[in-house]
Amino acid sequence: MILRLLRLLIRLPVVLAIGFAGLGILLFILPLRAFSLQRWLAARRAAMRLWTGALCRTLGIDIVRSGQPPERPFFLVSNHVTYLDVLVLGHESPARFVGKAELRRWPLVGWLCHGAGVIFIDRSSRRDVLRVGDDIQRTFDEQEGLILFPEGTSTRGHDVAPFKPPVLAWPSLRVVPVHTATLSYRLPDDEPPVDMAVAWWGGMTFVPHFLRVLQLRRIEARVHFDPKPIVDDDRKRLAERLRSRVASHFEPLVELGGEVEDGE
Repeated sequence: MILRLLRLLIRLPVVLAIGFAGLGILLFILPLRAFSLQRWLAARRAAMRLWTGALCRTLGIDIVRSGQPPERPFFLVSNHVTYLDVLVLGHESPARFVGKAELRRWPLVGWLCHGAGVIFIDRSSRRDVLRVGDDIQRTFDEQEGLILFPEGTSTRGHDVAPFKPPVLAWPSLRVVPVHTATLSYRLPDDEPPVDMAVAWWGGMTFVPHFLRVLQLRRIEARVHFDPKPIVDDDRKRLAERLRSRVASHFEPLVELGGEVEDGE
């Protein structure tokens, strides 16, 4: 109990410092955009990798990767278990994310998302889904990568929820190859169940959940990048095929708890 409290007291100010430092870096490199778009984009990718790597180390997240991230420009989809997914994928494959519109209003987090180029979407608005298509096209024109969570929300990690076809309209209309990644997490034996401690789902609120995450000794994040993209001009069929591909590599969180050796 004392060690958990110490982790919280030590990690919380460090995480806040990293967050503000990340925002400062994004503001510092912003003037590059006026001189060279590609240099600014490269600097933003480097900043994202540095920022997410620092947060992963602070939170005790060990990333175990299998497969190689796709080369830019790419359209990548993944299952969604927790907000930590963004740190893992952002470190292994820096890119623009498509995120829910509510994130824009979160203190610090919203500012960082905006600076990192997150494309905000109101999934309840058909018009907004169409608008996002223009942002995705611009992302590809700039030779950047894009990461999307087509389940539409984070889950408990017991299985992979159905993928929502509307958010896949852009790659299906343009017959663009879509890459897949699969995420899962582990915790040591003496930690709480991983589907309750790491997964963020249902009515869980961010701050209490994140304070519990700060107390965990170690989190093992597994990410698998499939080497074969999927191409389909029918968005419903594309959603089903992508979900099937991700699910084929998915390991339910409830079966993973207790498999990490005690490293302390």
